[in-house]
Amino acid sequence: MSTETSVLNFKQFKKDLTRGQRFQDYCCMLLWYMRKTPICNFQSHDFQKFFGENLQMEEFKYDEQSMMSENLFIETKERVSPHVDLHPAGIYAKDKPIKYTIGNYDEIWRFKRSKLVDLHRTGNYREIEVKNKETEVVTAKGFLLDKNKANEICEDKLENLSEKCMKYMPKEVQEIIKSNHKTNETTNQ
Repeated sequence: MSTETSVLNFKQFKKDLTRGQRFQDYCCMLLWYMRKTPICNFQSHDFQKFFGENLQMEEFKYDEQSMMSENLFIETKERVSPHVDLHPAGIYAKDKPIKYTIGNYDEIWRFKRSKLVDLHRTGNYREIEVKNKETEVVTAKGFLLDKNKANEICEDKLENLSEKCMKYMPKEVQEIIKSNHKTNETTNQ
């Protein structure tokens, strides 16, 4: 793999990581204000390696495409560098989260991770690969879960968030979320 390809992958990874972290912060804020559920996140790799993303063992995934789709992308593998193989992630993450939370800035589903693992193991769900647009390198694998099924099996769902949640946020944060919505709408058209 060329150095140029590696740079493209790294830039995309950093961009995706930032968007994912912003979404995780958004979820944590909403869970506190709407469900009185505090989430204590770990930022360092060392703590995440031993304890997971947070003390509550809840995995957060931003699914940008879910705003324009009837499905959720449930991640099973990921590649964080073009120089390493895909490894278990998402519902199969090594830290074995208890909950798997996925969605976008308007709706969020919270699942028991074990429920999603059981569904995946049935083999009844369409597997897909996510590729880097510039390099065509597979960056993630997973399966599609229909939102109707997601609504049936989720433990909790927060919806119509763009209307409900703004009252909880400072004006600066509202602007970040609004700009993210505009970016998603432009990207998905």
